[in-house]
Amino acid sequence: MPEIGGKRYNTMNDINITLNGVTKLLKDLNPNKESGSDEITPRILKELHEEIAPAVTFLFQKSLNLGQTPIDWKHAYVCPIFKKGTRHEPTNYRPVSLTCILCKLMEHTIVSNVMKHLENNKVLTKF
Repeated sequence: MPEIGGKRYNTMNDINITLNGVTKLLKDLNPNKESGSDEITPRILKELHEEIAPAVTFLFQKSLNLGQTPIDWKHAYVCPIFKKGTRHEPTNYRPVSLTCILCKLMEHTIVSNVMKHLENNKVLTKF
């Protein structure tokens, strides 16, 4: 058990990607969102969720086991989004990164697992 600040914490178990979890994430995608740098639209991922979920599950688990992400997932499109004011002023826009949707789904899975571990072990405070 690792010790932090005089307090002992359980080590986190390996993250296990499940077919049911991946299927749910794909099924719940908003089809109206923009695609990322891989140009795979959320509509395609949502409509084909049953067919592609096993392959995506394998890809996610393999990526975690190897500690590597596909190179294409590290690219993003940066698009200007209008905030307010006059449209001809560059300062009235904010940059938004459009990243690969599959990468976001895997990131969501990892964050969910880490947060569950931190909450179960009472590592986080209300602050």
